[in-house]
Amino acid sequence: MNELTVINQNGQLVVDSREVAEMIGKQHSHLLRDIKGYIEILNQSKIGFVDFFIESTYMDSKGEERPCYLLTRKGCDMVANKMTGEKGVIFTAKYVTKFEEMEKQIKNQVITSELSPQLQLLINMELEQKKMKLELQETKKEVQAIKDIIVINPRAEWRKQTNNILNSIGYKTKEYQKVKEEAYK
Repeated sequence: MNELTVINQNGQLVVDSREVAEMIGKQHSHLLRDIKGYIEILNQSKIGFVDFFIESTYMDSKGEERPCYLLTRKGCDMVANKMTGEKGVIFTAKYVTKFEEMEKQIKNQVITSELSPQLQLLINMELEQKKMKLELQETKKEVQAIKDIIVINPRAEWRKQTNNILNSIGYKTKEYQKVKEEAYK
């Protein structure tokens, strides 16, 4: 099962019906049929379906326009409530988590945009510093890995060993000079 991608469309959080179908192990055409049934029931009950499902289209691999729906959180709730078993539980857990993550992101963006430019700059600087710290830690790990591979010996025997390895590679491939040139660039 794939992850869901929550999309912010004009301030409304939605999920593409194709992703939902893939996640719940249903053919997209079958999910579309089910959604059309839900819409029919909602319309008969005079409950607007646009709070649940938004009609949309996509281009298939042949370049043809195909129908799909964008499911709101309520739409995902409706689909999930009609399901039972493991797939239903997993789908519910994943869509709830994804919608909450997206809602938090939007909330943080709104809060940040209301701050003064100086505070926004400080927040961005702090985020950049955290990113740089992570990159530095990664670089340190890589350097340590290189150190672990090439144990630096004060007697410089590793150079002789490296030369011997390069020589044997060069002689085997009949391109001795090329290997040396590449190694010492």
